[in-house]
Amino acid sequence: MLARLGLVIHWIGFFMGAFFSVGGVFDTSDSGEMYVRMGVFVFLLCYVIRVTLSGDKVLFPWMKPKKK
Repeated sequence: MLARLGLVIHWIGFFMGAFFSVGGVFDTSDSGEMYVRMGVFVFLLCYVIRVTLSGDKVLFPWMKPKKK
């Protein structure tokens, strides 16, 4: 259940990050940088939440999980 919730949070974060990043790229005003920053922030925040909720996974992909 928590892994599934983490997966949902992960994909929501991915799509929000992609949405704000694409919106920032195609924005013609000077506020485009704000959208990119906000998208990256939301993506990273949701990634950390997903890792936290999904259990014994590590925060960084190159690290090995600890065995209990």
